[in-house]
Amino acid sequence: MKFILLSFVLLFSFGIAFCDNGKTVTLSCFDDNKAVGWATVGAEITGGEGGTSVTVTTKSELISALSGTDKKIIYVKGKIEFTGRVTVQKASNKTVLGLPGAQLVNPTHSA
Repeated sequence: MKFILLSFVLLFSFGIAFCDNGKTVTLSCFDDNKAVGWATVGAEITGGEGGTSVTVTTKSELISALSGTDKKIIYVKGKIEFTGRVTVQKASNKTVLGLPGAQLVNPTHSA
């Protein structure tokens, strides 16, 4: 019994999860490096593929990077805090990825 409990604790201490697809991963079971949800319907979704890359660390940098229709891969580094609602006009052809430890936080809407 102690061995089973210790195994369970160690397994989840290291953030390892087993998904329905039988893979052992350290990310969400839904992250199979493929589009999910609305991105799977209709036209091919490319995001910022083939565009420039930029790393953002502030709210204003993120909003600026999201603006426009040019292809861009945006890396979020650190914690970016928002208050209220933020709208970005004409934002398309973007991929947003969080670097390890990245956070987008809105205390008004986050638990």
